[in-house]
Amino acid sequence: WINAERIYGISHIIGAGLLYFAAQATDFNSMYLIMLFVSMFYMPTIGLDNTVSYIVLEQKGFDIVKDFPPIRVWGTIGFIVAMWVIDFLHWTVSPLQLYISAGASLLLGLYAFTMPACPPEGKNKKGSIISMLGLDAFVLFKEKKMLIFFIFAMLLGAALQITNTFGEPFLHDFAQQYADAFAVNHPSILM
Repeated sequence: WINAERIYGISHIIGAGLLYFAAQATDFNSMYLIMLFVSMFYMPTIGLDNTVSYIVLEQKGFDIVKDFPPIRVWGTIGFIVAMWVIDFLHWTVSPLQLYISAGASLLLGLYAFTMPACPPEGKNKKGSIISMLGLDAFVLFKEKKMLIFFIFAMLLGAALQITNTFGEPFLHDFAQQYADAFAVNHPSILM
């Protein structure tokens, strides 16, 4: 119903505001609730990023299969560099990382409004509610390979999220016994 780049921008701007409030949270319950909402607005941007990229590349006459993967790789490299910068500057347990994230999210959200229009496809199509919600994609699971891929992608994603969420705090717990250990002093680099 709404252009993908606009939803992308709105989501990042709302996320920026939430990250700003998260940096000021002083108790667990507030932080948990705020970060839950941050996740609710951030997670859809991962798929939206791909959608906007595909549409813009196609509009500009690029070959998506050939030209998108390097863009995605550079996104991952950027993520790693950002984590390393936060680690080397010792901001891993500082609210400053949330302020920086809020600023970056705000800039990305505003930038999204300068991107080429990515209107929804099939805007005038009449279809069932199942089709409108994208639930007809479940037909792909009739093919055994897709079902196996989906199951393993979900398991891998769950393991990755557990590692990302609890890995650093786990390594910080060794600070008293192994104060000089690389893993304790630079958990983001290790992760």
